[in-house]
Amino acid sequence: MKQALNISILALSLLACNNGTSDSSCEASTEYIEGMLLVHSGTATLGSNESKYNASERPAMKVHLDYDFFFPSTK
Repeated sequence: MKQALNISILALSLLACNNGTSDSSCEASTEYIEGMLLVHSGTATLGSNESKYNASERPAMKVHLDYDFFFPSTK
């Protein structure tokens, strides 16, 4: 489950500003909180359809986040 969650967070962070515009709201944020990862709003696929993952991690679903938020980082 942790692996799917980490992949989902990575996908959200990579796709959050991938809307094809040059909108300044997608520029790198200068906000930083130690031990936290800034996740930008956007659309991403969470979960997986692969049977190797737990039932609680399936099916894959598209989600849209309307706001940015900080998520605890495990790094």
